[in-house]
Amino acid sequence: MRIIFTLLVLGSTLLPHSALAQTFSLQGTVYDENSDPLIGATVRGPNQAAITDTNGAFVLEGVNVNDVLTISFIGYEDVSYTVNAGDNNIQLTLGVLATNLEDVVVIGYGTVEKSDATGAVESITSKDFNKGPIVSATSLIQGKSAGVSVAAPSGQPGSGSIVRVRGLSSISNTSDPLYIVDGVPLDRQNGPAGSRNPLNFINPQDIESINILKDASATAIYGSRASAGVIIITTKGGSDRLTVEYSANVQQQRPIENINVLGADDFRNLVTQEGTADQVAFLGNSNTNWQDQIWQNAIGTEHNLSVSGKLLKDIDMPFRASVGYSNLDGILQTGNFERLTGSLNVRPSFLGGALKVNANARFARENNQFANGSAIGEALTADPTQSVFSEDPIYEAYGGYYHPTSPGSSEPLFIGNPVASLNLVDNTGNVNQFVGNIQTNYELPWVKGLSANLNLALETADGENFNYSSPFLSIDNIEGGGGGFSEKTNQTMEYYMLYRPELGESPVTNFDIQGGYSYQNFEFGGGSQNIDVNSGTIIQSIPNSSTINLQAFFGRANIELFDKFLLTGTIRRDGTSRFIEENRWGNFPSVAGAWKLINENFLEDSQVFSDLKLRASWGITGNQEVGGAYPSFALYQTSNDQANYIFDDGTFGILRADPYNNNLKWEETETINLGLDFGLLSDRITGSFELYQRDITDLLNQTNFPAGTITTNRFDANIANMETKGVELNLSGYAIDREDLSLRLGINTTVQDIEVTQLNAVPNQDFVDDNYGNIGFGQNGQGLSVGYTPFSYYTFRQVYDSNGNPIENLFVDLNNDGIINDEDRFINESPFADILFNFNNELIWKNFSLNTVWRASYGNFAMNNINATFGNYNALFGQQDEPKNIVDNVLVTDFTETNNEILRSDYYVQDASFVKLDNITAGYNLSDLFNNDKLNLSINGSVQNVLVLTDYDGIDPEIGIDNVTYLRPRIFLFGVNATY
Repeated sequence: MRIIFTLLVLGSTLLPHSALAQTFSLQGTVYDENSDPLIGATVRGPNQAAITDTNGAFVLEGVNVNDVLTISFIGYEDVSYTVNAGDNNIQLTLGVLATNLEDVVVIGYGTVEKSDATGAVESITSKDFNKGPIVSATSLIQGKSAGVSVAAPSGQPGSGSIVRVRGLSSISNTSDPLYIVDGVPLDRQNGPAGSRNPLNFINPQDIESINILKDASATAIYGSRASAGVIIITTKGGSDRLTVEYSANVQQQRPIENINVLGADDFRNLVTQEGTADQVAFLGNSNTNWQDQIWQNAIGTEHNLSVSGKLLKDIDMPFRASVGYSNLDGILQTGNFERLTGSLNVRPSFLGGALKVNANARFARENNQFANGSAIGEALTADPTQSVFSEDPIYEAYGGYYHPTSPGSSEPLFIGNPVASLNLVDNTGNVNQFVGNIQTNYELPWVKGLSANLNLALETADGENFNYSSPFLSIDNIEGGGGGFSEKTNQTMEYYMLYRPELGESPVTNFDIQGGYSYQNFEFGGGSQNIDVNSGTIIQSIPNSSTINLQAFFGRANIELFDKFLLTGTIRRDGTSRFIEENRWGNFPSVAGAWKLINENFLEDSQVFSDLKLRASWGITGNQEVGGAYPSFALYQTSNDQANYIFDDGTFGILRADPYNNNLKWEETETINLGLDFGLLSDRITGSFELYQRDITDLLNQTNFPAGTITTNRFDANIANMETKGVELNLSGYAIDREDLSLRLGINTTVQDIEVTQLNAVPNQDFVDDNYGNIGFGQNGQGLSVGYTPFSYYTFRQVYDSNGNPIENLFVDLNNDGIINDEDRFINESPFADILFNFNNELIWKNFSLNTVWRASYGNFAMNNINATFGNYNALFGQQDEPKNIVDNVLVTDFTETNNEILRSDYYVQDASFVKLDNITAGYNLSDLFNNDKLNLSINGSVQNVLVLTDYDGIDPEIGIDNVTYLRPRIFLFGVNATY
């Protein structure tokens, strides 16, 4: 018996103590720092969890003495509490996170506090975004960051922006930065058919922050796709409290100004003066401003709704779901942009918080009605003495629209009525886009500080466009139609391990190291489609398809010593399927260091500096995006039926190679960056100063084949080297900071220089290659030459009279050979600015707010190609003697003809420096009118594209080469925002 009793006692010591301990129910309340109850906070024990109710109260069952509870709430510091004997009703207080969103920057595969960042990284959060009618995500940050230019090349509703981080980074079409949305690296080269903007799947209302990675230390972790900078877009997530947000706006877009062409009276007088009797006979009796006939005041509306909170009571699973709808008419008649967006974000935690999941799904449906852009050019040259419609019976076959007709003829010479071109062409595009991913972070229990991270992502887009022309728009009354379709799939798999140990008392205050693998596979397909107007069926071509594969191995280490010295090292090895095996892989390292001067003893009692950090970095990034999917490989296709060989009595086709170059290799960008971050007067003024230089070697672009090569005349090659350097300054601060009145100012400026340093494809470094950049109408007017900015205008030097007026067909003979030819052209000014300046301010007085955004550019030049083409008397008459309108600049130059020299005269290269007031937004918060602390209601009004100050006499000084362009409208908006 004694032996049995002894065995029972010993066995009981092996049982879990919880089996012997008595559990009990624990009540409590969770408060914030202001003693207000926190609704929806999570209280988690070893085996149970509870959520606080509307009073901040909770009940946790099955609690044992000495259990450790974790109390958490989004935006607050987690609190741990050890249960004591006798606990019945406990009171807990959570403090706001010391590092809020403004103090954290998102970098590749992680985040860091701003104070610990070693690279040139800038974070812009939603409170700093531009206000007003924002359709594209990139417009949120226009003018907000030094070295980042955002320009809208078109005024079409839903169109995108041209974004450059630190100027030109390549001479191919790959100067766009890499966009990463919630961890998904997007394809930046291949937008779907029928779309105006590949970023249209993102609703700007869903975006929480945009982080811009500029130098190689920050971007090298993305290796092969980061040479032009990286823009990381983070969307809004869930919250512990149920929140509903709704916003809506109505807007009107107005054309700002027309191109200055001759009015009807001046046109009639000029034709009578310069024309023959037959040409004068064309004139009518009307007074029509054709540009006013095609442009309109356009109305648009937008609606956005989101719901966020927790999905389940007992599981930590915050979510956010949103839908958005936009319907915007264009100022060019018949144009329309319609978009429906939806998103879902769920961020559950499992295993006591050890496993965190971030799941995102985002879709967009885009319907475009494209206005016929040819109407813009037709409106410039249409005869202003004619009317839009004619009662002459001969025009009944053309819908009653007037078209130029020889006197006495019963048939138009050609179809050229801009209003008819708009109303009788139906050009539509439909696009479906999806971007989704699942990210997991698992903290491995057997090694403290070690975590495994996985990101699986999918991006798809399919689009189609159709173009139908009425028989009224054809001299032969023949219907026409066609279009295209495309499909794109981007699959991403990324996996990395991160180790961040707890160091305790040590000179090493922080340390982490990570290593991982990245895989991306891009598949593209598409083709053309035509409409059989008789049967109404769609005939598709055989689809074409291609695949691009990218793989990479990467690693990064960060170390901080004595809470003062920071060091970051990164290495990435990238492989691309675009190059042959010998050139397939590239290595892209970087290193960066920082010295937190503010933590030195000599600044400990400083009354001036609240932050001071010196940074330096070096690194290499790569670029492989050029041409199609297989630029290094010989692909063969059969000849067409006009390229057959005849043998005996038969004809035989041949296989011919598409242009390829198996010597293609990585374009590499080496960057050196020096930076200084500072805060003054308790961070009332903050800013940064950057000095950088980028050396880009083996630039990828197309060049000419050697003479005698039996194939097309262009192929991809590593053709040049280039250097860019610049200085950036960011400043922001409060000029006024009072309880009911504040004025915050933001200023940033960039000084930049870009220069070609070597041409690899030519033996003579003085050679000018003008096969890059096309000014339209078949004239190449931009070139590459060593010592000059890429795409500088390549022109003849105009000779002027004593009054400063250009002398027609008189140019400087630069080589003194007595002949004016291409040898007398010279490298002229550049379309790129020397200095960029941005200014924004926010004034808040009680419930009223006022925001403005200004931008300025100095040293950029534009080619006024409209004046060059339509500014001469020769353009007054068409090929069949019909009168055509011309720009009124002809009254200044008195030019009579058009030739290659005049089209490339430096007279038309004009200083396009400008100052723009991009946006004014005024708002008022109405929440005080309601006796409800949970309701936040505000109204706002905005004007966009307010003012332009420039000496340039074309349409838009930012355009570079001024052809016939869709005007950028002035936009007036009224909106309402409500949160509950």
